[in-house]
Amino acid sequence: MTALPRIKPVGPSPTDILIIGDAPGGSEVLMNYPFVGSSGQELQKMCKEAGINYATTYRTYVSLSQPPKNDINYFTVPTKLATPPSRGLGMVSKGKYANDFLIDELARLHQEISAISPKVIIALGNLALWALTGKTGIGAYRGVAEPYPPNPSITIIPTYHPAAVLRNWQMRAIVVADLSKAARYLSKSESPEPDEILSIKINPTLQEIAEFVPLAQSAKQMAIDVETKASQIRTISFTISPSSAFVVPFWDTDIGNYWKTDDEETLALTYVREILQSPADKIFQNGAYDIQYIWKTWGIPIAGVIHDTMLLHHALQPELQKSLGFLGSIYLDRAAWKQWRKEHAEKKDD
Repeated sequence: MTALPRIKPVGPSPTDILIIGDAPGGSEVLMNYPFVGSSGQELQKMCKEAGINYATTYRTYVSLSQPPKNDINYFTVPTKLATPPSRGLGMVSKGKYANDFLIDELARLHQEISAISPKVIIALGNLALWALTGKTGIGAYRGVAEPYPPNPSITIIPTYHPAAVLRNWQMRAIVVADLSKAARYLSKSESPEPDEILSIKINPTLQEIAEFVPLAQSAKQMAIDVETKASQIRTISFTISPSSAFVVPFWDTDIGNYWKTDDEETLALTYVREILQSPADKIFQNGAYDIQYIWKTWGIPIAGVIHDTMLLHHALQPELQKSLGFLGSIYLDRAAWKQWRKEHAEKKDD
């Protein structure tokens, strides 16, 4: 590989916040200074809005050299050419592994992080996310705070690269929200959530539902979620504590009815009715959808509906997305729930 010009990182060392991009662009190479182009200028504005003192941050890149034509794939090789060390690092993108140059840059980056000893690392874009965590898919992981593997006292907060913001302005509010989370972590008003053990009961028996009913009736608050498909309610889920959930299935395209007889299904619905009409304050996400589905399908009115997380979030931050997975990335330290489920799914033998 032809030797490429390298720029110098900038910022105080040690410092509290380290900002990592993928690679410098043409303006950065020309000025020998990170984040001076249009995307860097926008980054400064977003940091200011988020409450981050940009002048006190240390700025660097996964690669200190600009790839020709700004094509990050220049630093990768296809699967058939990947060496054992590059395979061990995992794919940078689909079918692409790090080449020797990128492996060397990765080693340099980790040494740099060790020397700077930041409290928070802001990872801008997919390459920075991969370099720090081995994960790919910035859309699934942005906003999710997690410990830096070599030093868990350092918190990583990934977000979209400012260059992506300039291509899609709707991302800007999301990046500002993610940077605001980084500022909160820096002020110690927040810290990474510890690994938690979640108890999720699926495929319960009628006896297990009957035993859950009095627990639900004595709860002060309850979150409820309905999954639908083909105009049918597949499952209804109840949560009465932050670490547990109880899922009552009814129908799926693969298995048809979950309950073997009409009598069993009727009894399960009787228990569900008792739970829905319990005195607990009920919380929904996009409740207008779930509540009408429950009424239309089962004819069950729901007592004590007081909160809708989607509406509350929209009132606070109307410019942001409103899906449940997105809310998790803003208010919790968890990836989009579908991605989280995929990562934590129990592996089964064939």
